[in-house]
Amino acid sequence: VYKGQGKLNEAVAMHQKALRNFRKTVGSGSKEVGLTLLKVSDVLVKQGKHEKAVEHYDEALPILRGAGKNPGVASAMCQMASCKMHTGDLAGAVVCFKDAHHIYANCGAKYASSAQKLADVLKNLEGSG
Repeated sequence: VYKGQGKLNEAVAMHQKALRNFRKTVGSGSKEVGLTLLKVSDVLVKQGKHEKAVEHYDEALPILRGAGKNPGVASAMCQMASCKMHTGDLAGAVVCFKDAHHIYANCGAKYASSAQKLADVLKNLEGSG
């Protein structure tokens, strides 16, 4: 709600409170914690705090990978790659995009176009580096 209203600081505070509650009630390795960390990352990106967002992605992704490699994880990897590009970490972005591509490529025909788009992105990034 706060994010939609442009109240980004309030959104971060609300998500941080939810994180504390989830960690206490369902544990730090729970899917709820991972998803809430992604929400914090999303708000941090909107605030232009890409390095801080990467820290939250770094914490969220191992948790979410525990639920299996799925398109949601691939999408989060792409978001993290974008943040890494904003911070000047092109090599880190390529690693994230490669991981996301591998996940999409193994998620079936429904995600073939996503896999192909990432293959094209990777070709362009690796050609420019």
